[in-house]
Amino acid sequence: MSGQDQRQSIQERITDRLGAQGWFREAAAEKFDWPDFAFDNGRARMEFFYSAADDWVRLGILTDSQEGYLQVRFGEHLEALLDAVIAVQQELAPDCWDAFIEILLAVPLEVYAITGEDESDLVKLHSSGSFRAMG
Repeated sequence: MSGQDQRQSIQERITDRLGAQGWFREAAAEKFDWPDFAFDNGRARMEFFYSAADDWVRLGILTDSQEGYLQVRFGEHLEALLDAVIAVQQELAPDCWDAFIEILLAVPLEVYAITGEDESDLVKLHSSGSFRAMG
């Protein structure tokens, strides 16, 4: 499978799985068929953005007063990443963000906290640490 075919397959899998679980796309994402999704469980909004060009996913959790972002390189573990995201979507809130990160690290995935205004401000996360990347 070519690189373009593989990226298309990943986009389709993300769209199928998250769409089936009640995630929605903003108008621009829908218009351009980008695999950018959001889910609001009443306590927090979770965002999922796949960058095909860079081969990573940015996950965000946002509330009225807090937000935190992760960059995840999933390699061969796309299904496990989607399973983890879908499993926590109803309960996810800032007070369980650390537990969610532990789930991601157990897959294993490369997980980075985005610590600044620039998405290149990354800190690689490791299991059993403090992951308070909420602002």
